[in-house]
Amino acid sequence: RAFAVTYQQVDPFHSFSIDPAGNVQEESEFIVSGFNTFLRPVLGATRLIGIGVDDTNGRKLAVSLYDITNLQNPNPLIQRVEVQGNGMGWDWSEATWDHRAFQILDGAVSAQAPTGETEDGLVLLRG
Repeated sequence: RAFAVTYQQVDPFHSFSIDPAGNVQEESEFIVSGFNTFLRPVLGATRLIGIGVDDTNGRKLAVSLYDITNLQNPNPLIQRVEVQGNGMGWDWSEATWDHRAFQILDGAVSAQAPTGETEDGLVLLRG
């Protein structure tokens, strides 16, 4: 499996399958407002966390959670949450470019996903 994002006003989130011979096939494309600059698999590679910007109402630092169990899922976004910062419109985190500024603590908390599943974990970002 492989995942990629591009950005030009919207952020297409692409999923790809890769066969044992190395042949790549795009399986789906999902459009997200803003963009993700950093992606990391979590929860046994069943979820993908994206760190980036939601530009729906300005430019806000955001964390996105994607379900990557089905590469053909037309809507893999489980949830996107804006990260509250200084409130001056230029919120940021080193996690958008430095993997060391981004930590996942599996099992630290528990929340119900919109689909009814229980998600757990805590995302830590260095500002």
